Amino acid sequence: MYLVSRILRLLAAAILAGLLPSVVIADEHSPARAVSDFNTRLSAEGGIYDDEGSGLLQGTLTAPLGHAFGFQLDGALGTIDDDVMGGGAAHVFTRDPGRYLLGVYGSFHTWNSIDISRLAAEVEIYSGRMTFSGIAGWESIDVPGTKGGLAVVNKDDDHFFNELDLSYYPKDNLRLSVGYHYESEESLGVAEFEYMPQWQAAPATLFATAYIGDEDHTRVTGGIRFYFGPDRNKSLIRRHREDDPAPYTPVWPKIVTMNPMSSTPNICPAMGVFAVANYPNCTCPGGFPPTIKGQNGTCDPQ
Repeated sequence: MYLVSRILRLLAAAILAGLLPSVVIADEHSPARAVSDFNTRLSAEGGIYDDEGSGLLQGTLTAPLGHAFGFQLDGALGTIDDDVMGGGAAHVFTRDPGRYLLGVYGSFHTWNSIDISRLAAEVEIYSGRMTFSGIAGWESIDVPGTKGGLAVVNKDDDHFFNELDLSYYPKDNLRLSVGYHYESEESLGVAEFEYMPQWQAAPATLFATAYIGDEDHTRVTGGIRFYFGPDRNKSLIRRHREDDPAPYTPVWPKIVTMNPMSSTPNICPAMGVFAVANYPNCTCPGGFPPTIKGQNGTCDPQ
């Protein structure tokens, strides 16, 4: 174990020395351990996911593995459009809290009979009040054969994915973040903020996240996050660099079904009004549901 640890630390140092000579120690009080101590966190959020209501609970358990390594388990449970979503993940990583994190990540999540598995590498680079974080690897999506009694057009697929984010801490307890994500073969722009008020009851933050994708995908959520560990007075920037890496939840693909009256995908007419009975459970060409009024529907903007 000592030899493996030594090799990984030398490799990380070589990479950082060659590619990132400007990286500096962000906090002179940062401990040298990859994880400062055993810690947990729990968040609750809600909002809109593709025009449908959503809610999500996420929790993490993080522990040091000796001096240079850390281990984390993530759990997620929630609903999207009244269907239950759940899953879990594991991180194993090495970290210098003043400079970088390098690790491996694996996860499995399921929702609406869609299963998404991931295996990836993750990295964080710390420079002053800036943090670059990224995860990249392989994503496997398994879709159901039928939905609502109709054949599903989507096929099982394996492909590359990544999440790249740049965060800035104007204050120790405030994080502003923007990013580019490529998930479920869709490009998304992401913006997020997290703020830790000086509450006496418990270390907690308020946060909000917005996703905008190229397939009419939108997600806007907000919530509260609680941090639990030995140091109740630790700042937000130190928690992010000394305790738990961020958990990840996937973006779910839009399911397209076959029109039972033909052999073509169940796509609604792009223009004008159509009879719902002729296009049951159809999807508009942009991937969004039609507007239904009585027996008729339309994909035209309202």
